Amino acid sequence: MGRAEELCNAVYEVSDYEAYATMIRLWMVGVPATPSGGSYVAGALKLADELKGGENIVTLVFDSLEFYQSILNVWIPKILGSKLDDTVFNDLKTQFLQERATHISRLKKGENRLYNSLMTNNFE
Repeated sequence: MGRAEELCNAVYEVSDYEAYATMIRLWMVGVPATPSGGSYVAGALKLADELKGGENIVTLVFDSLEFYQSILNVWIPKILGSKLDDTVFNDLKTQFLQERATHISRLKKGENRLYNSLMTNNFE
């Protein structure tokens, strides 16, 4: 097994606090993440600390904010001891929905090179 495979099989434990705190940090830089996305990035940050640079780390933040507001209104105060910032949340949700609409439109028009390459197995 190569180094990449070893890293892909690594498991990093992330507390609820770390996941939610990282989610909020992502929000502050305009990334519409959910607690799952926060945990992915928190785990990637642990790996980055372990590697001490020199290697690339890729993680995905693919959750949508559409259904999370009521959940976050309950859990952010319990886990972080603060209130959900509805303005930040709604701005990110609007951003996410606009980006999704643009992406879907581009897919329908055949304007997404990665998708087209995957569908034709033509990786240039």
